[in-house]
Amino acid sequence: CDIWYPTDLGRNPMTGQRTGFQHPVIVWANGTGSASSKYDYYLRHLASWGFIVIASRDLFTGAGGTTIDAANHIIERGNVRGDIFFGKVDPAHVGASGHSQGGATVLRLAVSNAAPFSTFVPIHGPGSFFARLCCGVTNRQMADISEDTSILFMGGFGDRDNARENRAYYDAMTNEATKAVGILNTSKHDDIQGSPDCGRIASCSVGIEGYLGYPTAWFMWKLQGATDVRGAFRLGGE
Repeated sequence: CDIWYPTDLGRNPMTGQRTGFQHPVIVWANGTGSASSKYDYYLRHLASWGFIVIASRDLFTGAGGTTIDAANHIIERGNVRGDIFFGKVDPAHVGASGHSQGGATVLRLAVSNAAPFSTFVPIHGPGSFFARLCCGVTNRQMADISEDTSILFMGGFGDRDNARENRAYYDAMTNEATKAVGILNTSKHDDIQGSPDCGRIASCSVGIEGYLGYPTAWFMWKLQGATDVRGAFRLGGE
C-alpha cells in the first residue's frame, strides 16, 4: 500500500483540537494499469484536509478485494501500540474513491454494501458494459444500493460518453439514498492525474483543479461532519 496522511496526526482540522482526533479514512482504487503515484497530487490534497488516504498498489482493482484489504490494513494499524497510526484512525468513517476501472470497483463495493465503507466517489467510472466485465457491476444493480449509502459521481464531457454513463448510474439509484453527480465541462479521462496541470498526459484537457473542491467537500461532509458544505450539493430527490 501507499499511504498519505496529515503532518499533525491527531489534530482536528475543523476544530483545532490538537490531540486525540481520529482521522477518517479514504481508500483509493487505481485506474487500469495506473500506479497510485499517478494520483499523488489528488491524494495528497485529500490528506491535507485531515484524512488518512491509503491505496493498494493493485493495477487491476476489479471486484475490490485489495481495496477492502487496504481499508482493513490501516484500521488494524490504528490498534497497534507503537505504530504511527495508533489511536489515530477512525474505523467508523471510511470512504472509497477510484478512477476509471477503480471507479467501477468503488461502485461494486457500494452495491455489495461492503464493510467498512459508507460513502463513495467514483471518478470517470466506465460504462456498464466494461464495469460488468472488470468488476461485476452494472447500472441496474444501483437500484439495490442501501438507503444509508451516499455516492458522488464525478466525470467530464470531454470523456466520450462519460456524462451519459454517470447519469445512468445516478438515475438507477433510489432517491432515498444520498446521491449527486458532477460533470466538468472540459475535462477528459485522465485530468484527475494532473499535478496540477496536464504535463504530458495525453487524455487530459486542463488538469486536476476542477476535481479538488467537490469531492473534498463531499468527504468532509460525510466523513468529518462538516455540515456547512451540505449546501454545495443539490441532491437526488430534491
